[in-house]
Amino acid sequence: MKIQYPDHNAIFNNSASFKVHTTPIPDGAIMKFNANKSYKNVELPFILYNHMYKVTLDGHKVDTVIGPHSLVQLNNLKKGHHTVKVVYSNIKLNIMKIISYVLCATGLVLLIKPDWITRLKKS
Repeated sequence: MKIQYPDHNAIFNNSASFKVHTTPIPDGAIMKFNANKSYKNVELPFILYNHMYKVTLDGHKVDTVIGPHSLVQLNNLKKGHHTVKVVYSNIKLNIMKIISYVLCATGLVLLIKPDWITRLKKS
């Protein structure tokens, strides 16, 4: 079963808009749209809470800009079909996850094979 996600609108000049097809992905979204002309700035329908997001436009990294409505803002957008990928990326959180996974795995191994502790003490 495929889930359909509704199209949303991008905002430019604080009033006009065009359709944006959004597909959710883990930790972010992919947005596809057709800009019928060039725009100085466009706000896309994705809320940014902080600057820990990576934004790519057509596969190229662009600066993460939070617009006046707390949405992803793209500046100097050229006319044409575009794909924007927004992904949350918190390096400190990822490091903490890895450390916790390693500690949990070590604890499980020691629970399953407690005799390894006595071997380590003897050597």
